[in-house]
Amino acid sequence: MHRKGEDDVRLIRRPSLRYDRDGIGGFFEAIMALTIVTSGVLLLTLSMTLLSVDDGDGSEDLDLRCESVLDSILKNPAWSRGSMILDQRGLARADWTSFLEEGGAKIMLTYPDGTTHVLHQQGNITDGERSSRSAPVNIFFNQADVRAALITVWVWA
Repeated sequence: MHRKGEDDVRLIRRPSLRYDRDGIGGFFEAIMALTIVTSGVLLLTLSMTLLSVDDGDGSEDLDLRCESVLDSILKNPAWSRGSMILDQRGLARADWTSFLEEGGAKIMLTYPDGTTHVLHQQGNITDGERSSRSAPVNIFFNQADVRAALITVWVWA
């Protein structure tokens, strides 16, 4: 029972969204600090990602060579049976050494089940710069067997 005059210890509940004159931190001050720190880390990471170190003309030459080899394979009339359809027998009989320029190269077919078939490798893969390009293709085996694959070209100096 409550009697007048007795000291009550009552729990005072503070409204959560009112102006805080006491300077007591809370969720709203912490979320602002967290937002500023997160933005700073994000900007630092983004700037480090977008800034590219000048790696010279060697990598651009490799990229152009790789793109050229892939385009030549896809557009070669001896191997092509249409748009992005390559003949497996033509690829197997290809004279890759006369087709490719000097320098290292590796041409592979990767099928959806994960198997990889190396069509040609010229030279050994070095620890230096390497460029790679891929394109989805259909591989024609016969009229009843056309398989999806990913043709990948690696070149290195």
